Amino acid sequence: MHSRLQERRANRLHQAPLHPQQTPQSQSQHQPQYSNPIMEFPIQAENGFTGRKTLTIFYPDGTTPAYFVQYKDGSKNNLTVHRGPATGEVIGHITLHKWHKHTDIDFPITSTGPQAVQVQPEGFASRIAVVDLPAAPQTNPFRWEQQSGIKNVGNFVLQDGAGTQIATYEKEAHSIGKRGKITLCVNLIQELQDQVFVAFVAVDEKARRKRQAAMKAANGGFP
Repeated sequence: MHSRLQERRANRLHQAPLHPQQTPQSQSQHQPQYSNPIMEFPIQAENGFTGRKTLTIFYPDGTTPAYFVQYKDGSKNNLTVHRGPATGEVIGHITLHKWHKHTDIDFPITSTGPQAVQVQPEGFASRIAVVDLPAAPQTNPFRWEQQSGIKNVGNFVLQDGAGTQIATYEKEAHSIGKRGKITLCVNLIQELQDQVFVAFVAVDEKARRKRQAAMKAANGGFP
């Protein structure tokens, strides 16, 4: 009996105490509830002589439109994102600014009503664009990071505030920005998925225009 008491006391001494704010229940409440399927969404852009005209993001079957982006909606700096084809519900308005680093996004329909957010660079000359998405306030901010290296120009990785990789974007080689694919690394609720794709369009278009401006400057002002 005496030896059993000593063994129990020794076991208690070797058990690490739980912090009051780190109980198993409270830890699980702060973990993003994601599963891990991988879905690839092919992208096809239509370009004209005056610039990009439309962008279609397809479901993994490659033929059914998941999202349609209308460019130059009243202005070359305004983009409208539809869920589904061009006749689908509008889920986002994007306003780019030539002289400002941020990009404005309006989500006309969310579970808490219309919401407006801004995509901001994380620091000076940063390759990371940061945005808070209304559908997932517990895991904000979301970070789109441009990948470095010549082969990765135009490619992005998206992580949430907990560091979970949510999605990647890979531009198809030699496509001149016309084709690529977004890979979802986790399964998202529809509202959050919509907001992730709208934010991607804003981040990608901002980066694309920045690359075009740099190329134009290198060519002496000619496109």
